[in-house]
Amino acid sequence: MKVKKIQKLPKLLLIVASSFIISGNSPITPVNSRPLIIIDPGHGGKDKGAISLNGIPEKDLNLMLAIAIKNRLNKYFKVIMTRNSDYFVSNISRSIIGNKQKPSLFISIHYNSLFSMKSKELSIGVYSYRMQKDIKTTSTAGSMQEKYSQESKILAEKIAKKYKDCPVYRMPYSILSNIDCPAILLEFKNLKSPKDCLNLASRQDIENTANKITDIINKFFLNFSLVF
Repeated sequence: MKVKKIQKLPKLLLIVASSFIISGNSPITPVNSRPLIIIDPGHGGKDKGAISLNGIPEKDLNLMLAIAIKNRLNKYFKVIMTRNSDYFVSNISRSIIGNKQKPSLFISIHYNSLFSMKSKELSIGVYSYRMQKDIKTTSTAGSMQEKYSQESKILAEKIAKKYKDCPVYRMPYSILSNIDCPAILLEFKNLKSPKDCLNLASRQDIENTANKITDIINKFFLNFSLVF
């Protein structure tokens, strides 16, 4: 492959290719350093987030799921969380924690809290400073996250394919705006849906969700490394 072609590939592909090789039946074999993934459990401490119909704070669900995903990703990646227990972390601090480590990927974990009876397994957020007509907010054009829009969009679309009717939203998410790597925000289920709240914090539900997300992330990195 010519050098000029490699230079045109997204930053994330170059990071992965320089860190991994494919070996036998093993999905990914680490070489030297492993790519770093930052997992961000939303809310925490005084910031409870939304409250489910059966009284579970979103901050607790975010942390449980983030830990489960981290434990699975540890096999092939280095993983750091923006919080490891129930304490408050500002959006600015989350950005500092993430960017200081120079990660390959940032994933913010949340649960949906729209006031709707409709059940939706997952929705995905990708940062965009371009405001939609129905969004009343301000955002600084040229955000740090804009330069990673291609990689973030690719991962969001791969996850969306695994979840039926999973929407991908492009909005000026404050938590993603200053992250210096590809980043997505995941919102699981619906805390206002009676159906979703039945087994919301069950071990099986958390593990099933963590397994699905981990599998997608593994394949995402593997597929990019196969380019080479």
